[in-house]
Formats: sequence, C-alpha cells, structure tokens
Amino acid sequence: MLRIFLFDACGGCGVGDTGCGECLEYIRVHLNVRNQLGERFNDGSVLFSMYNTRNLANEDIRLEVAAAHGVPDELAGIRPTFFIGDETGGLFMAGDEMLSYVGIMLERYLSGEDVESIQEDVLGMMNAG
Repeated sequence: MLRIFLFDACGGCGVGDTGCGECLEYIRVHLNVRNQLGERFNDGSVLFSMYNTRNLANEDIRLEVAAAHGVPDELAGIRPTFFIGDETGGLFMAGDEMLSYVGIMLERYLSGEDVESIQEDVLGMMNAG
C-alpha cells in the first residue's frame, strides 16, 4: 500500500466544474508517482491513494498512519508525506525532495528487503537533503 498525504489549496472540484486551478500540487505529485510506478499503477500489485490534508478528516487519517509508522515529531508537519506499508507500519518519507524516490523505495519494500534497513537509508537521505 502506498499512501501520500499532501496539502493542496484545492478543496476538490464539483462534477462539471472547471475548478479553480489550484489543484496543481495534487496533479504534480500524482503524475510523478504514476510515472514511477509504471505497470504497478494499474496491475493491482500496489494500492495507491492520495489525501489532501486541507480536509481535516484526511489530516486525522495522516496522524493515525504516522503513529503506526513511527514518524518522529520533528517530521510530523512536513508535506508531502509518503507511507509504504500497511496499517501496522512500514516505511515513511517526508518532503518534496523525497518524491523522486517513492518508486525505488516501494520496490525495495516489495522485494522483501529489511524494512528497518530501508528506513535508515531513507532517513539518511532526508537528513542529507
């Protein structure tokens, strides 16, 4: 499962509404991840969902997922936040600079590589950035 939480000024468009054009952040992240996932995006091997934390209900979900994944307090406010795993935990990445690594880390996770080892690499990359 891949869950992405971001803050986007767009609150969601209505059906038949041309929209305000402020959903560019959501679209940018979605397209980037879709390109990284390739065939996995449609083959059912990865459950992919995105949440706009402008909606407070989505922020509540993010807090639950962050707790399950052991996100440190100092990273709690960073968006976008990427979670790879299930309801009990897994990997997390935070910050726009980590967007281009989502596919790589997902593949490492799905290959069965040790989650703690991958998370250490991710934290090292985040601290270097």
